[in-house]
Amino acid sequence: MASSDSTSIAGFYGWTDTLKAVHYGPGSTTTALPKLLDKLAIKKALIVTGKSLHDKTDIVKRVEKVLKDQNAYGATFFDIGQHTPVVGIRRGLELFKHHQCDGIVSVGGGSPIDASKAILYFEQKETNGSTLPQIAIPTTLSAAEYSVSCMTP
Repeated sequence: MASSDSTSIAGFYGWTDTLKAVHYGPGSTTTALPKLLDKLAIKKALIVTGKSLHDKTDIVKRVEKVLKDQNAYGATFFDIGQHTPVVGIRRGLELFKHHQCDGIVSVGGGSPIDASKAILYFEQKETNGSTLPQIAIPTTLSAAEYSVSCMTP
């Protein structure tokens, strides 16, 4: 299902019901994120990221801008530590609920991506509703973006 050729460093692929799409290449955040928000019907997203990416790079600000341009920005949570401590997950869940978000955009490596899965898991447990969607923007090769679960205490 790939849509790139051998000379391109940009493209798309997807292969499971839970992993709807993987977009990659320069500019893919600004081009793919609005499409994914629409495809997953996310109206207000919580961004989950780490403190270093938030404070030392502009990637989170660029994601915030895309969400704001789409009128889909809820809040940004950047207090998740390495290995996804439970206390951070609880704080993220409270922010998610406070801003009445209906999806998460995670930016970073395995900790923010796994924290997002845990936040959505606990939200689903509290509401007995369906599991809400997550869009992952990985900045490292952690492979957390390819799994559908996380370990919960």
